[in-house]
Amino acid sequence: KELVLHLCINASNVNGEFTEQEKNYIRQYAEEMRIPVRYEADHTTDTAVEKIAAISSPAQLRGIGIELIALLYCDDSFDVDERNYMVKVCNAFGIPEIMLDDITEKIGSLFDIYKRLNAIVLGE
Repeated sequence: KELVLHLCINASNVNGEFTEQEKNYIRQYAEEMRIPVRYEADHTTDTAVEKIAAISSPAQLRGIGIELIALLYCDDSFDVDERNYMVKVCNAFGIPEIMLDDITEKIGSLFDIYKRLNAIVLGE
């Protein structure tokens, strides 16, 4: 849990923009996992990835990859720096780049659906 939090914090800072949406996502994750909320990582990405990969199953690693992409998408942007970061993490996790692209596309579609549903709720 703690290692994933460090990975989330590092991911959020990869493009130099640590947005309020990303902070909210991290706060919610920490609260759900019952760990202290913080916005500074104690581990580098490489260290966190290495430790997570050593103790996680392939399914868990894919789940973590999905969570990271959703985090990076929560500010309505998935820029080149964020994609490159995810390529690096996914390579270390044994997740093929084609799967990363598929996951990214699906999360983008999911966020679009959420926006449309929110517009219906708000009567827009």
